[in-house]
Amino acid sequence: AGGGGEAATPDELIGGAPLLVFAAEACPYCLELRRELASAGLEPEVHMLDASGREALRQRTGQRTVPYVFVGERFVGGCDDGPEPWMGAMPLLRSGALQQLLDSGSLP
Repeated sequence: AGGGGEAATPDELIGGAPLLVFAAEACPYCLELRRELASAGLEPEVHMLDASGREALRQRTGQRTVPYVFVGERFVGGCDDGPEPWMGAMPLLRSGALQQLLDSGSLP
């Protein structure tokens, strides 16, 4: 609990919070997602990415764009999409599946 030191890498952060969003400051999709999550009463842990963090997440997920959203250690996509057709934080939020995943660890 001190100051200084290196910032944690994405791999060190993933799994450390129930809902984790990696974002970029000027990204409109990141802002929209954070607003929608807040409106739903969800408070994700949010980390702003630098270039090395973005590259690490691109290699881990195969996705090139921010935001990167994780429920526990599970990558659920970006704002509206992901590697699988069902992925994307906004579609999961709208369908109730994001809350179910947070509550039970499994999808409907």
